[in-house]
Amino acid sequence: MHTLFTVHRGEQRSTCGVKLTEVNETAIQILEQRAQQILADAKAQANEIYQAIARLRGAKGVPSTATISFPEVRPGQWRGMDLRAAMIQYLNERPGGVLTTRVASDLVRGGVEVGKKKQDARRYVRITIGNNRKIFDYDENTDTVRLLSEKTSEPKRA
Repeated sequence: MHTLFTVHRGEQRSTCGVKLTEVNETAIQILEQRAQQILADAKAQANEIYQAIARLRGAKGVPSTATISFPEVRPGQWRGMDLRAAMIQYLNERPGGVLTTRVASDLVRGGVEVGKKKQDARRYVRITIGNNRKIFDYDENTDTVRLLSEKTSEPKRA
């Protein structure tokens, strides 16, 4: 490991003629660019997976999560909320059916305590749906959930 700086009589001196703040700023910029690239790559990969899931299910009329632009989930966004209230707020922001696995992972990322283990999150989401049939509409064929009020507000087709 190379040392960029040496300490001499309590002063910081550069051994390569670059100030510490310049090195830090450069490193921060590189790390931020890399983080943005990783997020973009991950979104692209997730979209491919969601498209494959939609094709495998052969879902007609069910919106593909790959074509819907969901709002970003901020860490701690729903911290302190119970699961039912957080699901209502989450689904209000996302029209159409959302995969229960995505609901579970987003709510965990948003700070909702869902069960004792992260692996149980989807199970608790589905239990909450089952216990609140007047609020949530669950489609077993596509494993998606949406607010029941959204279903009743759709225009009727002739």
